[in-house]
Amino acid sequence: MFYHGNMSSRVKFAVVLVASVFGIMILPHAFSETMQSSDTKYNETQFDLKINETYSVSDALKIKLLNVTSDSRCPETANCVWQGQVTALVGVTQNGQDLGNFSLSTMAGHVFENYNLSILQVNPSKSIGKQIAPSDYTITFAISDANTGVSIENVLAQPSAIKVGDTFTVNATLVNHSPGTISVHNDCISPFSATFDSHATVEVVKPCIYFAISRQVNPGENITVTGPGSNIDYRAVSPGTANGTITFSYTVENQTGSGTSSASNPVSVSKSFLFTILENSQMNDTHSHPVPMLASPLMQFKSGISASDVKCQQGFGLVMKSDDNSPACVKPDTAAKLVAWGWAKLLA
Repeated sequence: MFYHGNMSSRVKFAVVLVASVFGIMILPHAFSETMQSSDTKYNETQFDLKINETYSVSDALKIKLLNVTSDSRCPETANCVWQGQVTALVGVTQNGQDLGNFSLSTMAGHVFENYNLSILQVNPSKSIGKQIAPSDYTITFAISDANTGVSIENVLAQPSAIKVGDTFTVNATLVNHSPGTISVHNDCISPFSATFDSHATVEVVKPCIYFAISRQVNPGENITVTGPGSNIDYRAVSPGTANGTITFSYTVENQTGSGTSSASNPVSVSKSFLFTILENSQMNDTHSHPVPMLASPLMQFKSGISASDVKCQQGFGLVMKSDDNSPACVKPDTAAKLVAWGWAKLLA
């Protein structure tokens, strides 16, 4: 009886041992497949850059680390109430076109065009009493297909004819395709900020005295806004094709287990656009017929002209904004999109 029991124990032990070894062999393979599937889903690419180095995501897209602008990380041997962050400035070009310089941090990535760029790691670590030279920084970035479901569409500089010395505005639509609610930040600068190449400038004309507010955009909704805000002017300074970039900052509202909502770290999404700035002499054709100078649709409307009688520059069509029936001049393909989104309606 004793011998039989001992054999039974040995058999059970052998079965458990074989099962454990088999499980150890299987589990790493299972986890490896899961991680690979996740990487494939978002096409994430990781790369290291030092200051002034450039990484080519493709023949068309290039990322350059311009500078490390701040480093507030907690030193390795210190006890800190906050882990701190590193902020870096990167320059992005696509198909030879400058998309602008963007600020990223270890706590907030940046979305531009169809890509999501973030900082994964910063080396070396910070030590008490030791200053890190800019040339010693190595930053690990990750770039992937943008999966936030938030996009900028219909970016348009107004009025349609901008000449050197004029101030102008920019209209843009932010569309939330994602399944969650986003919160768009807003202050004196408007819900988006803008940068321009040497053809235009951003001028601060007075201090901002308003508190920052947030505007929620639900799934499937969009907002159309105009910049700049109340304390800034966009001004044309030289003729030619101007390149501008607008950036929205937003957070994703997450539902917690208690039923309350919390916001994620801020995310930025950018869009570049082109527009033309004319010389004063170009406003009239001195060799043939003079080009009629039309006031903006809103100025015509405020002067007493009926909305349906507002005139648009050549190549633009008249639509009415759905919310207040005010006139707007847009390109034909843009008009169709605005009507489909419910932002505008065509004249009866």
